[in-house]
Amino acid sequence: MTTNNKHIYLIGFSYSGKTVVGQILARLLEQPFIDIDEEITGSQGQSVESIFSEHGESYFRDLESQKLNNISSGSSKIISTGGGIVINPENREIMRKTGFVIHLETSPQVVLERMLADSKGESRPLLDTQNPIQDIQDLRLKRAPFYYDSDWVVKTDQLSPVEVANLVINGLEIIKNKNPKLPDTYSGSKNPNAKTINVQTESSNYEVILGLNIIEDIGQIILSRLGKSKCHLIIDSAIEDIFANLIHESLNKANIEFNTYSYSGGEENKNLDSASEMYAWLSEVKAERSDIILAVGGGVTGDLAGFVAATYARGLKVIHVPTTLLAMVDSSIGGKVAIDLPAGKNLVGAFHQPSLVVSDIASLSSLPTKEMVSGWAEIIKTALAFDVSLINSLDELKFIEYSDITNEILLDIVYRTAKIKSNVITIDEKETTGLRSRLNYGHTLGHAIEAAGKYKMLTHGECVALGMVFASTLALALGIIDQDFKEKHDNLIASFGLPTKPPSQLEIKDVLNSMKRDKKIVDGKLTWILSGQFGYSKQYKDIATSTYLPLVESFLRSTE
Repeated sequence: MTTNNKHIYLIGFSYSGKTVVGQILARLLEQPFIDIDEEITGSQGQSVESIFSEHGESYFRDLESQKLNNISSGSSKIISTGGGIVINPENREIMRKTGFVIHLETSPQVVLERMLADSKGESRPLLDTQNPIQDIQDLRLKRAPFYYDSDWVVKTDQLSPVEVANLVINGLEIIKNKNPKLPDTYSGSKNPNAKTINVQTESSNYEVILGLNIIEDIGQIILSRLGKSKCHLIIDSAIEDIFANLIHESLNKANIEFNTYSYSGGEENKNLDSASEMYAWLSEVKAERSDIILAVGGGVTGDLAGFVAATYARGLKVIHVPTTLLAMVDSSIGGKVAIDLPAGKNLVGAFHQPSLVVSDIASLSSLPTKEMVSGWAEIIKTALAFDVSLINSLDELKFIEYSDITNEILLDIVYRTAKIKSNVITIDEKETTGLRSRLNYGHTLGHAIEAAGKYKMLTHGECVALGMVFASTLALALGIIDQDFKEKHDNLIASFGLPTKPPSQLEIKDVLNSMKRDKKIVDGKLTWILSGQFGYSKQYKDIATSTYLPLVESFLRSTE
């Protein structure tokens, strides 16, 4: 197997086995092996711990970046990196451009076991604490979005180093065989910047394909990924005239049999009645478990059609073709599907990962300004919760008129946001570690406002924006942030045309009642996601009702 003169970078937490796996790969692939930590300790004549202790972490990180920069410019090698190399965005960019990035994932418990076995009585910062497993977990989660910004992930816990190395080689074959990512029918001039994200979860692996004007080749994309299967197209009637014929032509061209079901979208129709009508239609057209549901529309369509796919005949494949900014960056990725009840939003649902996501940035040109603004809320949320570099890009972008934001700019922003969501899904598919819950930043109060407004008063994004502003209000009251942070935080939200104060017609009692039915309540307590620094958020499960309730009521009275 050749790697086209590209390096193979092994990244991951300490004690994930990068060095020993790298050495095995070097023998199997007949390539040189380099361990960046060993290169640094050899040149400095000190251990990593000693360098940290004597000179500080920033000194070590500078050495690490220098070594990476020098090594990356040479011929292809197997390169074992330090656990923290991914912190620096310039390092991540170098690795992306010059090689394949493979993440060796290891659970905190296994990391601790290996660390204890290797310590030999030496002092290690992560062992010299009262709760080392928690400290490992916290550091690992903080770095997780960067670790999962990789080409392939291998879960190492139950595997020998040789087995891990063989899975790395298998992954490299898959990565290489997927290039080019798009079918031969694409012209280079039409899609010069098409991008693909590989999502790997415990239940399934799939691709998120992003590009310009790619919806017209949806048939060939499906054929190349999933083979020839009967498709059941579910489309929002509001966009049927824009997209249905284009999709029909593409499916016919690929000789894919299909049926079409048009329904009236909107959050008010994301309910059991709509799902029942879709079940009846699928039964009428004799849908089978090997068939595919093709969900074309915004987040409501994806949630509803995905829920139907998850539950009809005990599960059909679903392909999401999001046509709104919000759906492209958030709801189409991750497998959360649901319907609403009168009592609250998304109270009946399941995890049902898509088989494919196809996001055509050009389709956003048909989107009303209000819906585009709503989508920016989810992008801002993701940036505030996970990525300071995305915040910086948004800070630059807010000075550009909406009409001047090009498809190329949108593609870059959508890709980066979707990549973060995909990274999170890979490590925490079903919200078991706390990482995925950080994507709920702004949603605790936001969902309550949305339900209190009967899903008509404000868009989902506008509600999330208000939820984020309140989250900063609560964080300020708790001393987690200062006033300067809050002002910068709220100004970013306002700069994209999103509200920072609730509408006067909102009934406070309705919002409070909706909050009591939040699906994230545990032992009668609400979970709040708060941000104490830009690009990072955290769960807070023990904030007293007497602390947040007066603040909620005060916020809801501070109307426009």
